[in-house]
Amino acid sequence: MTTITESIDLSALSEENDSLEVGDGVTLRLRIYPDDSASINDYPDLYGRIEHAPTSNYGRDGMLMSRPDGFTGNAEKLGVGQSYDRYWWEPSPEGPKRGTPEFAKGRQQVLDLLEFGFIGVVLERWERCDHCGTERMTESASLWGIENNADEAYLQETLRELLDEINDNIKRKEQQ
Repeated sequence: MTTITESIDLSALSEENDSLEVGDGVTLRLRIYPDDSASINDYPDLYGRIEHAPTSNYGRDGMLMSRPDGFTGNAEKLGVGQSYDRYWWEPSPEGPKRGTPEFAKGRQQVLDLLEFGFIGVVLERWERCDHCGTERMTESASLWGIENNADEAYLQETLRELLDEINDNIKRKEQQ
């Protein structure tokens, strides 16, 4: 099994199930899966913290009016999606302050994550058998906890790192 050259252009891999033939019967495939195990609260320095705001018969908007423990005056209630589920969001202590453009950007980022979640990106290396013509996956590498709306540049950077990991695995196997 040979490694794939690091200079290969991976831009053809941008959406779920995209594939790229790299020669010698080797194909790279991109898989994208929902990451139901990742949470905003796993990354408090990046996104802050959230807590579900249970409904109550009290308060003018029918929501629990008091902030959760540890949430400051910088916290905000967010309504998410068509069901308008309610959450308290507390930006990280080093994060943006209310009323700034950075706060609005952080709020939108958290709203997007609450509505659309995180994803896992998997890069698979497939080889075609010269004798029978079937394909089999020989290596894969993955990264989880990625924002669902990550931009193309981040995806390409991630794919490059995953290809490096696949190549490292191949080299390790050859040395054994």
